[in-house]
Amino acid sequence: MKRRESLLAILSKYPAAGNVKTRLGEAIGMDYAADLSKAMLLDLIDNHRRQSYDLSLEIDDTEYVAVLKQLVPHVPVRVASGECLRGPRSVLWDVFTHHLQHYRKVIAICADTPMVGRALVENAFSDLDSCEVILGHDLGPGYYLIGMNEPHDLFSPLKEGKDRRRPYYQETLALIQELDLPYKLVESRLDVDTVEDLYLVKWSAPEGHWTRTIRLLHELGLWVSP
Repeated sequence: MKRRESLLAILSKYPAAGNVKTRLGEAIGMDYAADLSKAMLLDLIDNHRRQSYDLSLEIDDTEYVAVLKQLVPHVPVRVASGECLRGPRSVLWDVFTHHLQHYRKVIAICADTPMVGRALVENAFSDLDSCEVILGHDLGPGYYLIGMNEPHDLFSPLKEGKDRRRPYYQETLALIQELDLPYKLVESRLDVDTVEDLYLVKWSAPEGHWTRTIRLLHELGLWVSP
């Protein structure tokens, strides 16, 4: 079977109160945190629709498949098997082993990292023609983007990825180097977890349109003009 060219897989939880952004919810309320998570997800998807690459929404819970398909009817929704992002039952490993059977290049990004625009993703896909792994630091201990053109297991050897303080970016980079894989690092992006993070994002930057998110930030009194 001939493989298609490129797929962008967006990893997300369903934006329900208490299911997403709980650290942010502790400050502004779980309902508002879920609303912001939903706005960011919809804006992110809109920014990557109708591009040269295909799109897939990857979730980890079958309970929300039907409602997500109604929320984003134009995007395939897939339940990725696994118990956490990294570790012996890695969701990321399932995403790559599944999709690289059908695509030459796959990039996975986290839905709660804004400012991941089309140009960044297109350049990353282009870089996968000359290297095997792409990695993007999230300005914390983890990463917001990883891409491959062959399924290299950079996830199962690590312990389960539930400790937000653990340096998963450095551990993954060390594993890439240990396996002697040609790689490239892309621009860092901020992962939104707290109110302070919301203020640090340049929502008006020319890296996409964040209309829903900006409108909600205004309504919640959390907007800071750039």
